[in-house]
Amino acid sequence: MSYNFTLPVYGVYKSGAASLNVYRNAHYHKNNQAKKKFKSIIHDQLIKFDPINCKIRMKYTYFAKRKDSDLSNICAVVIKFMEDSMVEYGLIPDDNISIIVGIKQEFGGMDKENPRVECEIIMLD
Repeated sequence: MSYNFTLPVYGVYKSGAASLNVYRNAHYHKNNQAKKKFKSIIHDQLIKFDPINCKIRMKYTYFAKRKDSDLSNICAVVIKFMEDSMVEYGLIPDDNISIIVGIKQEFGGMDKENPRVECEIIMLD
């Protein structure tokens, strides 16, 4: 069984994409605001699923707006915000290695009109 989500890359930070470079250079208040914005954007997706009480693997597929995008740079922030959101909304009890036992990230292609990260949660037990 799996759950699927579409996660934002843009619209979380005012300065552009949710990337590790932006996250690293932003004041912690700005990062907290960005995480809250991310959670509000995906709220309706998160609450439609039943809580998960088993080990899971996460697969993140990035669809880029620009050819020079950095997969890990984008996915690092999206992964962190997604995992924190899943815990806060009660989808998973924690985001540590007793629950999330694998993470895969990959490039899904170019989509200049709808850059995003597609997330699949795969339940293992």
